[in-house]
Amino acid sequence: MDKLKGFATHGLAKMMHQLANVVDALAHPWYQKWNVHRFLRPEAFGGLVHLKKTGQRDYPLHASILDSTVLEKMQQKSPHGTYLLSTMTKSGSPTHPSYPGGHATSAGACTTILKMWLDPHATRCWPGYIVEADGDGLNLKNYTGPEFEGEPILNDNKKDCLTVTGELNKLAHNVGMGRDFSGVHWRGDDITGFRLGENVAIHYMQNELDRQPECASRKFKSFDG
Repeated sequence: MDKLKGFATHGLAKMMHQLANVVDALAHPWYQKWNVHRFLRPEAFGGLVHLKKTGQRDYPLHASILDSTVLEKMQQKSPHGTYLLSTMTKSGSPTHPSYPGGHATSAGACTTILKMWLDPHATRCWPGYIVEADGDGLNLKNYTGPEFEGEPILNDNKKDCLTVTGELNKLAHNVGMGRDFSGVHWRGDDITGFRLGENVAIHYMQNELDRQPECASRKFKSFDG
């Protein structure tokens, strides 16, 4: 009996099934984007700032925005001398509203499912060595900080190790912050998206467990701790 492993309901196949299906969480931010908030993208807000600064329109924008020194730096960097907010993509922002973030919601939902399966008590050490990005950020290398005296060390040999839960939270955060860095989202879009995705995953898992013949439960550590 001690060699029995779950498959149809509590094995790898089921985890992959749940991970794929919880992506349906995207329906929730889309409802809020269009039916509730209709929040401007950063790029669109930059258009309001530009029109206000150039005297073409009179919008009730806060003085902390209009007096910010970053606007002059943006104008100097702009090839056309505008105050418009640049983005990393030639196509600019998506045409649907900003809040809450769809990518963040999906990341929050998938991360929550993975935490339930892989690290329910938030204590499992991430396997392998601790790594960091190299100088150009394109590759990973073993971390050899001063506390390691210049030598790489296995993460699971460290007393306060990096946990699977912590690394999955970082992964979700990188998904959301990457959208912010590209200029198409606000940070608040991410935070709400993570929590929304987590909530969807919780309800999804509750429904999954209710439909299974075995009596089972799931634990995990939320984004808020």
